[in-house]
Amino acid sequence: MNDLFVDFSFRSEWEKLWGRRKLLIGVCGVATLIGILFTSPWFMQPEFKSTAAIFPPSISSITQFNFSENAFRGFEAGEVEDVDRIISLLQAPSLKDLMAMRYDLYAHYGLETPKGGPALTASEKFYKVYDDKVKVSFTQFSTIQIEVFDTDSVLAAQIANDYIVYVDSFLDKVASRKEGLREVEGNIAELKVQIDSLRDSVQYYRTRYQIYQVENLSDAVATYLYQKSHISPEFHVHYDRTMALATQLFNLNLILADLQRERFFRKKHLETYPSLLHVINYAKPSGYKARPKRMIIVFTVTFSTLLLMVFWVLLMDRRKRPVLPI
Repeated sequence: MNDLFVDFSFRSEWEKLWGRRKLLIGVCGVATLIGILFTSPWFMQPEFKSTAAIFPPSISSITQFNFSENAFRGFEAGEVEDVDRIISLLQAPSLKDLMAMRYDLYAHYGLETPKGGPALTASEKFYKVYDDKVKVSFTQFSTIQIEVFDTDSVLAAQIANDYIVYVDSFLDKVASRKEGLREVEGNIAELKVQIDSLRDSVQYYRTRYQIYQVENLSDAVATYLYQKSHISPEFHVHYDRTMALATQLFNLNLILADLQRERFFRKKHLETYPSLLHVINYAKPSGYKARPKRMIIVFTVTFSTLLLMVFWVLLMDRRKRPVLPI
């Protein structure tokens, strides 16, 4: 019964492999050369990596700024849901299309420009290539990391930094700081025109009909005006109109003071927080090749070839053994 089994010995197997060492070394050497060749710049262009990292604020906090108070406050750090919103924003197809149009990435990646109809598959190919080269992820430090791989190190850094600018502009639109400041300045300009017109009207009535505010005059002048009001029946009409305009002018000046105070705090907020986004680091052009990992690829090809050759040598040896009679 023992004759049916072939005795296994590591020593004997090693001797078989050692006897075929030239074949193994030759085949592995060829595989190594092929791996080096196909990972060379002729077949696989080296890519550089640029990395940017940001920490977003709480979106709910930046939508609740109140500049009409006598002070302004900052904003809170973003929660997990805020980070998820920003990541979704950065992974949107619209941003990919914007980058493609800005840097002509279809030509840069060697893809056809979509022209509608069946050619829309080019967009799908572009998104697949773009997703491999631009990666947005949530790190363990609760930050958003943007990694860009490209054969042009300068372009990789520009795309990563454009992502920072895109998020910052999005947050600023949500907070409406600059738009609000422009609106306040426009209201101030319109209000000043109204105030100037009212001031001219009040001054005209006071000069033309000698109308003054009785509360601010002496008793003698007040008595004079009282008597004049009985002599000239129209005096009451002009006096009431003048006082109404003066009251309206006073109220508009109060509103103007509030708007000017709001403008001051809006400008102060923009000076204190030029950006609502905390940038941990901006991307810089890298001088080190990040992809492909030539050593890893060559080692994997060589080691895989060695394992296959060992298996093949041992298999061929087993097949050459004579079949023992039962």
